[in-house]
Amino acid sequence: MNKAKELIDKYVYDVTRRLPQAQRGDIEKELRTLIDDMLGGREEVKDVTLVLIELGRPSELAAKYRGSKRYLISPQIYGTYEMLLKIVLAAVAFGMLVANAIINITAPPESVLLAVAKAFGMTVMALIQAFAIITFIFAVVERLGKSEAWKNEHDNDWHPRDLPEVPIGSAEIKKGEPIVSLVFSAIFLVIIVTMPWLFGVGLGLPAPWIPVFNLDVLRSVIGLIVLLFGAGVLKEVLRLVIGRYTIKLAISVAVLNILSLVLVITVFGNPAVWNAQFLTDLYAATGAEWFAGDTAAVIWAFVPTVIVILSAIGLVTETATTLYRGIRHDIKSVDEAG
Repeated sequence: MNKAKELIDKYVYDVTRRLPQAQRGDIEKELRTLIDDMLGGREEVKDVTLVLIELGRPSELAAKYRGSKRYLISPQIYGTYEMLLKIVLAAVAFGMLVANAIINITAPPESVLLAVAKAFGMTVMALIQAFAIITFIFAVVERLGKSEAWKNEHDNDWHPRDLPEVPIGSAEIKKGEPIVSLVFSAIFLVIIVTMPWLFGVGLGLPAPWIPVFNLDVLRSVIGLIVLLFGAGVLKEVLRLVIGRYTIKLAISVAVLNILSLVLVITVFGNPAVWNAQFLTDLYAATGAEWFAGDTAAVIWAFVPTVIVILSAIGLVTETATTLYRGIRHDIKSVDEAG
């Protein structure tokens, strides 16, 4: 590939990846036209370099295209933050709507007005928590952005040679997968923090709702649960912000997955966090003899081990896959650059 054209492609990619999807196509055409006009027919790498330096840092140009200066989260990652925040808040609101519907079906309220007020209050609290978690995670990413791994974004002496490679094929991380993961993580976290008893079995009135967790023990480790899901959210945010598989991303994912596995073992691998009376309560509510048998007891006692094993398999597989892709595409980028 022509080196001058490759440099232009990298610059256009680095600008447009920071913009909302709907704007990217038009702005890419506009930016390429602007660069061509500024080059005036010149095609040398040195000429392209001077033009790109004149246009300035990609993150700052993207901020100008967005038309506003928003620095609660820096322009480098604000587009991703804004998009993700909207999606997560909408998902949490929907999740709370479903959760409150379950509450009112299993235990009809004495007053409709009281039920609505309670549901509204719980939803607002959940939305505030989700907003705080997402904002905190992006603030952490912003701090990471000041480290050596992200220095090219923040150096005063920016140069086109610092532009990232344009992801090709499998090197690019599609936004759909981390967004879906973040949405479900946010819903799960909000519910387990605010209404943990919903993780259980409802047999309909007049039978009680039977939680799978020992709620007193679960509340005592709620900080670890928030840390567990915070690690997962940070991992997905890094995928969204970086946008492609690299060795640095793979190392970050590996560290966060090790932390996550330790937390899973500590919290969900602990038999005390599970409701020891779960089978007894099921037997009392249904009268089914199977729940009082040895087989059911063995299966229930094995649940913490199953959770840990499945989590370990998933986290190890993800770590290995991300590391393989990061090494493969970083090596490929170096070979193509050479």
